[in-house]
This record gives sequence, structure tokens and C-alpha cells, in this order.
Amino acid sequence: MTPDAPATEPPATIPAALRALWREARGWVSFIVSTFDRAALRTTGIRRESGARLSIWLLDIESAVRRLILAAALALTGPISRRIARRERPSQPATASRPASFSIFRIHGSGAQTRRTLGQRPPTPYGHIRFPADPILALGARPPRIPHAQHNGGPPIQHTRPRNPLDRWVRLSRHDPDWRPPEPRSAPPASAAPRQSRPRQRTPRAPYIPQALPESAWDWRRHHDEWLKLVPAPVLAARLDALERITANPALAILRTARRLRGERERTLALARAAHPVSRPPRRARHIQAGGHAPRLALTCHDRLAAPDTS
Repeated sequence: MTPDAPATEPPATIPAALRALWREARGWVSFIVSTFDRAALRTTGIRRESGARLSIWLLDIESAVRRLILAAALALTGPISRRIARRERPSQPATASRPASFSIFRIHGSGAQTRRTLGQRPPTPYGHIRFPADPILALGARPPRIPHAQHNGGPPIQHTRPRNPLDRWVRLSRHDPDWRPPEPRSAPPASAAPRQSRPRQRTPRAPYIPQALPESAWDWRRHHDEWLKLVPAPVLAARLDALERITANPALAILRTARRLRGERERTLALARAAHPVSRPPRRARHIQAGGHAPRLALTCHDRLAAPDTS
């Protein structure tokens, strides 16, 4: 197949190892898309626990797809004309109901710096957990330089954002369902001489029966219910739509990326090799058991991108 031929498969000129990884990524996308109802994600919502699990899967599979597109684009040989297979797309721009949902990579110029806008912003209600962005989306960008005094010597900025409902607001107590007794202390070494002491008679203490539910137990119930709360997730639904669209016609994204890399091929390859995929979820989602082998797929795709034969 030539680079100009429309198809729903990656171009035949890319290595066979990349084509095998594409089949594996497509299987993962089919599994995720068939598991979640995107119409319900936009309207009824999804539990925060299930939303965190879906975000973990999307973080891994999107990282893998981005690196597969970039590796396939770098592996293409020969000139690429402007006649690239196009699918019918809606003419209206992305709106709040259809947000921009997928980008392959972004290349910043030499010395580019991300700007940080200081000041008050209206607080927004807490929704699903925000996950870190893929490092490949900021190739060549320097981290922002945050001054020590953001208020320029004036009074401190008052943060009015409420506490995150997914955090515990009350210290854990022994009446909390999540409380675990401390581990017993290790026994003294056998070589140590036993200490002679007179045995003391202790009267057993009566069991403690609280008159009312302690504050820690109320906070545990609130925290537990917040994880089970249904929260609309239109952004997650849009990301599922984008993954389904990309894997249905990967040749389109690969050929467009190859045309974009004609002038900055070596610099992009060097920056992409250093942009390792994020493999650790945020602190609030570390107890979520996502399962599967999608994290290994993202790392395998990055290793394939960093292989010498892709250039």
C-alpha cells in the first residue's frame, strides 16, 4: 500500500513489530469502548471509582497510541503528497458538548516556557480525579518558573476552594471501619537477658461503647459515599470517541504526523525518547485496582519509539 492510499490499517511500509502493537492497542480500545456507555457518561454520569479506573486505562492506552503513531510516522520512507485520505468530519468547531479530546504531540520552540496566569479564579465543583498529562504533549517546553512570592509583596492570596470530598477531613480513629491496629513490636533478641520484674495484676477494662456515632465514622461514611457518587464525565466520553476514531483509521493520523515531522524529525525523535509515559496515578487514585496489561503496553510502545531502527 502506498502512503496516499486510503485504508483503515497502518501503512504497510512500517515495521511488522509496530503493526503487531497496533493490533494489541486496537483490542484494548475495543474492550474499553464496549465496557462503558458513552451516552450515560455524558448524562447520568459514572461513579468516581469507575471513573478513576477508566482514567487509568485511558492514560495508558492514549500514551501507547500516541507513541505508536509517532513511531510509525518516523518509520515511513519516501515522499508523502498532500492527498491524504480524509474521513467526513463535522464542520462545526469543538464546543463544550464536544470538547477537543485527543492530541498526538505538541512541539514547543527552542527556549519556550509555559506561562502561568496568577490571580483568583472562580472555584469549580469537584468532579472526577484529574490525572497528569502525557509528557509527550509538551515536547521541548521548559517547566514554569514560579516566584517565591506570588502576591508581589502584598497580602497573601486567600484560597477559597473547598476541601476535596475524596480526602478524609477527620483523623482516623479506632472506631473507623478503615482503622487497623498497629503492628506488634518485635521481640527482644534471644541474647538479651530477661528483665526480672514482678508480675502485676491488671483489672480488665470494660469495653467502650460510644453514646453517639463518633465524628470519624461520619467522615468515613461521607468519604465512602463520595467515591460511589455518580458524576457526569463528558470529557471521558469524548476521549473514548477520539480513540475509536483514531484506531478505526490510523493511516490518517500517521500520514499527517509524518508530513508534520518533515522539518523537525531528529529534534522530535530526541525529545520523544525522553518523554517517558506516566506510570503512576495520582495519590487519590492509587488504591484503585485497574488490572490488565495496558501499562506494559505503553512502556513497550515507548521502548519501540526509542529503538534505533525507528529512525
